[in-house]
Amino acid sequence: MLLGIAHSRTNRFSEADEYFERACLHGQQLVASGELPYWRGRRYLEEHRPVDASKQAELVRKNAGDQARIYHDLLKSGVLTQQQQYLDAALLLMHLLEFMDGLKAEYREEEIWALHTLAVLARELDAPRIRRFVQSRVHRQEWTDDFRVNQFQTYKAVAWCHALEGDYFNCFRYLKLAGSIAPSPLWRAMTLLDRAYLARCVGEPLTSRSELAEAQEILDVVSWRDTEDEERVALLLAAELCAPLDSGRAASYLAKFFEMRDAVNVQLHLRYDERLSALAEYADGVVQSELGNRKSALASLRKAWNVYASIGYNWRAGRCALRLYELSKDQSWLERATQKLQTYRSSWLGDEIQRDVHLPHITPAQQRVLELLVEGKTTAQIAQIRGTRPYTIQNQIKALLRALGVPTRSVLIAEAMKQGLGGAKMLDRKRNPKLISGRGR
Repeated sequence: MLLGIAHSRTNRFSEADEYFERACLHGQQLVASGELPYWRGRRYLEEHRPVDASKQAELVRKNAGDQARIYHDLLKSGVLTQQQQYLDAALLLMHLLEFMDGLKAEYREEEIWALHTLAVLARELDAPRIRRFVQSRVHRQEWTDDFRVNQFQTYKAVAWCHALEGDYFNCFRYLKLAGSIAPSPLWRAMTLLDRAYLARCVGEPLTSRSELAEAQEILDVVSWRDTEDEERVALLLAAELCAPLDSGRAASYLAKFFEMRDAVNVQLHLRYDERLSALAEYADGVVQSELGNRKSALASLRKAWNVYASIGYNWRAGRCALRLYELSKDQSWLERATQKLQTYRSSWLGDEIQRDVHLPHITPAQQRVLELLVEGKTTAQIAQIRGTRPYTIQNQIKALLRALGVPTRSVLIAEAMKQGLGGAKMLDRKRNPKLISGRGR
């Protein structure tokens, strides 16, 4: 059975089937407990054959006992995920974890895998009940060193669950915890990129750039061909974050990701569905927008929207719709964004909707210039950051003066801050004191 598992994990499916058949002949106890059909079902999931995996799950269900229940639910959740029934998969895992709370520690491995998978789904789904279950459940989970990657990814996902509810204190607390146990420098860079993105969203651009610079120091020395897991998604996050600051560097990160796209590790759980493509299309849309390629940006963002809207990843779909509105000024995109993000109004996404509702007709490039003006940058500094001539920046500032109907740069900055146009709204310091500022968070 173990040889069958090993071969299936390296995509040697014929050899895996041969060893599983031998195991069936000599391991009737493994069959009766449900363990062997479970692993055969996992083998079919590795080959993206959810129908065959579901048949094995039914064989597991015929057995009695706690172990059979656990194996069935884990396998069935994998089937549902590959069939893009993400909410059903999450509910099944939540009920399984509730069931496992009273069981012995012998099922620790299965418990960790269930919580890890549920946390990742909770981060994406518009399901507050599931998010809160994960937030409460993670405190009681016992981890072992051989599941460090699972622990790291669970903490990172829980951080996002808190961010989506506007709880930035616990968001950054869990990102700090994740960074402290990161299995590799590149995994640590992922937490820095998350922190950089969220710091920017909540109105801390200087902190955001500091975190981004630290992450880039790691990204720029990585041998990307040697990476074996989901770390390559860091290239997409870095491209998105760099786009408004250094569009050329952002484009290089994006090109590196697409260069290695066909070399995705066989163990990457996103490799068979559209979620990885949607992440890439969204990053491409952001980068192309900053490069001035409006048509390409719109096309990429629409592709990302189509995927996220179809699978129920509402906050990611809403974020796509906001970018599409900013590029096209098509009111229907703002309406779609508002509908998708209605349950996230306490987060930075709600602030973005309010900003776009009241946003004068300015381009994304002008918005970036405005943000830099609010930070106190001079025309020359903005030109250097944006990689363009001071004359171009001067013209964009004149356009901003006309758009906001103000006479001078100082009044422009004051009006931008008043309307929240210079970036996301600042945190409510009374409710969340000292959440972002400072290196010691």
